[in-house]
Amino acid sequence: MMNNQSKYSAPAVLKKCLRKLVNFTDKKSLVGDLEEEFNELASIRGGRYARVWYFCQILISMVPFIKHSLCRNLAMSKNYITVTTRNIKKDKVYSFINIFGLAVGMTCFILISLWINSEMNYDDFHFNKERLYKPIIDHGDGRISINSSWKLGPALKEKYPEIEDYARIWFWHRSLIKSDRKSILSENFYLADPSILTMFTIPFITGNPETALLDMNSIIISEAAAEILFGDDEPVGKVLYIAQNDIDLKVTGVFRNIPANSHMQFDFIARVELMGDERFEGWDLTGYTYVILDPAVNPDYVKKKLYDFYRKEVNPEATSSLLLQPLREIHLYKYGKPGVIRQVYTFSIAAVFILILAYINFMNLNTARSSRRAKEVGLRRVSGSTRNQLIFQFLGESLFFTIISFCLALILSFLSLPLMNSITGKELTIFSMDNFLLIIWLAVFTQIAGIAAGSYPAFILSSIKPVQALKGSRRSGNSQMNMRKILLTAQFTVSTALIICTFIVRSQMQYIQNKDLGMDRDLIISIGNNPKLLDKYELFKERLINTRGVVNVTSSAQRPFDVGQRVWINWEGNPDNQSIPMGYTMVDYDFFETFDFKFILGRSFSKEHPLDKTEGIIINEAALKEMQL
Repeated sequence: MMNNQSKYSAPAVLKKCLRKLVNFTDKKSLVGDLEEEFNELASIRGGRYARVWYFCQILISMVPFIKHSLCRNLAMSKNYITVTTRNIKKDKVYSFINIFGLAVGMTCFILISLWINSEMNYDDFHFNKERLYKPIIDHGDGRISINSSWKLGPALKEKYPEIEDYARIWFWHRSLIKSDRKSILSENFYLADPSILTMFTIPFITGNPETALLDMNSIIISEAAAEILFGDDEPVGKVLYIAQNDIDLKVTGVFRNIPANSHMQFDFIARVELMGDERFEGWDLTGYTYVILDPAVNPDYVKKKLYDFYRKEVNPEATSSLLLQPLREIHLYKYGKPGVIRQVYTFSIAAVFILILAYINFMNLNTARSSRRAKEVGLRRVSGSTRNQLIFQFLGESLFFTIISFCLALILSFLSLPLMNSITGKELTIFSMDNFLLIIWLAVFTQIAGIAAGSYPAFILSSIKPVQALKGSRRSGNSQMNMRKILLTAQFTVSTALIICTFIVRSQMQYIQNKDLGMDRDLIISIGNNPKLLDKYELFKERLINTRGVVNVTSSAQRPFDVGQRVWINWEGNPDNQSIPMGYTMVDYDFFETFDFKFILGRSFSKEHPLDKTEGIIINEAALKEMQL
């Protein structure tokens, strides 16, 4: 009978699993008992039945195994937390410096990351963002024009089937706007084609975006503007008076407020035809054009096809080329060249350096403190602690510190946001869906960095033999000193780089603040203008001059640092005989005296010279060099 039973044996994998379980529960005799039961069942009812029964016994044995494992892990975790808490209380100064220092570094990283995230996600809310482009002009001599002719959009749609639609937009149509109960002076009054509502994502509260701007006398307004002008009344169907055009427009829709991270910020949109028919006749630069590509075409193919548009369709001798700037690059590459993106790269590097510096400091403090715990390690090893347990102890302490630092950093970031928003002029928030992934990634990175920061003391100290640890091995001390030298060198290098960058930025800011701009901005107050005021401008100016404390009064189409108009200029003696675009504005008498402009040659406008009003022009040094006069 024994010979008959001996030919049956439980599967090796199942026996191995069972030994793991019973070894853990110290019931080694169970292995032999189950083996005998297996042989007996196999001889009576067959091997298949015996294997199923054996597997069921393993599942039954897993219940105490899991229970014991959980209890053991909970007990170990409780012990780790107790030891960590005891160490924090024992050395409060060290713990505070380590936790708070890391938290400050994380706070700087979080705040800078929020700003970077906001800049990189400009115009990201538009559904068609991947298909929207703005045509810009490369003049071939390093100059790029971001505005284009009103004729460009219709021509592109007519001649190129890859262009699905276009929208022409004029950004600077400031005006006094009146309702039957209130009036406001709006800086965000845009003129555009009706297609702006279908190309871009502009969610409507009331009204139909498909038809809202079809009528020439229609206007749509934002939720914020509707609240100011109409309060709780229904805006749709009401009439608004537009002082700039001396016209009444009917409100046909109300849209939700445009997100802050959009390069277009408008509260009112009316038809672009209000600019006047003369604006649509030539190829001179006037406004902005946006196009949306057919979803089936390759954008690179369209860009190559449009590159020679001006030579093919406008003037065979033209030297300018047409480029398509993606919508999501407009804010980062202002005027067609790297602008904000450079700031993003600079602050990204600074944020990473600050975080690295904080973690190096954290690791350095951990390493310096680990030498004081060598005897603790020796006593634990003598008491029966395994190396794995010591590793988990040190890594757990490091993770515990980083988790506290991360939570503190979130609190500090939240408290610092008002100051950050006042500096950046933004409305940054931490706990929003836009920043959800950022916080998750930072939390994950914090844990990884916490493990890395605690890895040196964990793996090095846990490898020391108990006798060496209790005696204070010089070998471990030398190893520790080498590690600290590396960390201190890295910390010093990063700190020096940040200090140098800080001094460079400081000197640049001082240069900007103290640079002679050729005019005086101190004690000058600017107010918005409107057509009703222009009719009585001379009387208004006279009364202001006669007001105590007012030295001079003047006016201009734009503020000196806010000139957005451009005009094509040609001049006598131009070697190429080709016009070039230049920024221009129109000013009143006494403009240059009010701002105390410094003249190199010539004089200011004067009423003593009547022709100044119709034929006079004043240029700056940059124009003088450009024209080579």
